[in-house]
Amino acid sequence: VEQNTYRNTGFENYFIAPGLDMVNTNHRKVVYGGIKGTISTNTSYNVKAMYSELQDAHFYVNDTTENVDLLRLQNKFNVASSNAQLLTVFGEASVRAGEKLHFRLKGNYNYYIEIKDEEKAWHVPAYHGSIGANYNLQNKIYISADIFVIGERYAKTFDFTQLVNGKRPIIEKKLNAVVDANLGVEYRYNKAFSLFLNINNIANQKYYRWNNYQMQGINFMGGLTYSF
Repeated sequence: VEQNTYRNTGFENYFIAPGLDMVNTNHRKVVYGGIKGTISTNTSYNVKAMYSELQDAHFYVNDTTENVDLLRLQNKFNVASSNAQLLTVFGEASVRAGEKLHFRLKGNYNYYIEIKDEEKAWHVPAYHGSIGANYNLQNKIYISADIFVIGERYAKTFDFTQLVNGKRPIIEKKLNAVVDANLGVEYRYNKAFSLFLNINNIANQKYYRWNNYQMQGINFMGGLTYSF
């Protein structure tokens, strides 16, 4: 059983509506297999596949409730639950090019064989992955770079100008795939004192992870740390 609390749901989607009654997801049947190992002393890998039959799988949909001004802001999310069959394939690899340089690669593919009560797996990408590297320069300067990829997703919206059999027609709104690059640099003056700078969304892309919420463009965060 996968526990779905309001707390862990809020960590995944910051824009979740308050006061939702959360239902746990029951993994009624799980079949999985995989292989992991090393190609050399510096290279390791892990590949696995899993089939799951899910009861009350969770999907995020925009809240279309009218407010006091009879407006549908759709600026928060409810949770839609449905039974589903899911096939997941996961892979990762790690390569150390000497003591100073480390590469890592990770990817995940999701294929919903069946979703009983919903048209699509709302806001769930078919694939997502990352590639990253860390470099240690003279044990003083540490550089990290990451590229993240999130596949196309679909958001559940409605055509509020029509009624078909007493219901608003569903519109499957496609959210484009995302490629996001980040860079971090840390300078360690000594064991106690260090400075850091992180640059996120280097390409300054205006993309949507969640429907109606555009992600922040290029942004910086810097600071210092001191331990004693």
